[in-house]
Amino acid sequence: MPSSLKLKISLMTITSLFILFTVLAFSARHDFATTEPSRNLAVAEKGHPTMGKSLAPLSVQIAPLQDIPEFDDQEVTLNGFVTANAYTGSVVQYHWDLPAGVSVLSGDINGSFSNIKSGDTFEVELRVTGFSREVGKHIILGAKVKHGEDELGHSALIASRPEDSMEYIAPQMREYAVETRSKEFKNGRLAK
Repeated sequence: MPSSLKLKISLMTITSLFILFTVLAFSARHDFATTEPSRNLAVAEKGHPTMGKSLAPLSVQIAPLQDIPEFDDQEVTLNGFVTANAYTGSVVQYHWDLPAGVSVLSGDINGSFSNIKSGDTFEVELRVTGFSREVGKHIILGAKVKHGEDELGHSALIASRPEDSMEYIAPQMREYAVETRSKEFKNGRLAK
C-alpha cells in the first residue's frame, strides 16, 4: 500500500474519531441524548408513522459550500435547514456548535421556531471567519423539539476540508482494493 494512502487512512481514522467525539459532546451538552432511546423511538413512531428511516421528527441539513475559503481570515456563509418531518406542536430549538477559532460575523448561534407544521422548513444562516482549508474544522447544526416529556433531536455536520472526510476517501480505498485484488488474484486464486 502506498505510504500516501496509509497516511490518508490514518488521518481519516483520526478525523472520524474526532467527528464522533464532537457529535457525542454536542449531544451531551445540548441534552439530545436520552437514557431511553427505545421509548423515544416509540413516541416518535406514534407521532407520525412515515417520518423516514430514522423516525426523526426533525431533519437538519447544512448546504454544501461551493467555495471553502483558503485562509481563516476570509468570510464564509453557512446555510442550514431545519425541517419538521411531523407535526410537533411545540417549539423547535436550533444551535450552531462552533470549534475554537471560528468567529461569528452575523446570524444567531441559538434560536427557535414556533407554530411548526409537518413539512415546514426553516433556513438559518451564519456568517463566520476561521472556517477554511487552512485547518480542518467541523461545524455542527443541531435542532431539537420537546415531544411530551422527551426531547428529540437531529444534527448535521460540515467539514472545512471535505477531502479528508471518509465520504471522499472511501471510494478511493475501494478502487485501490479492487485494483490490488485484480493484480494479486487470478481466477479467484492468489497469483504467484
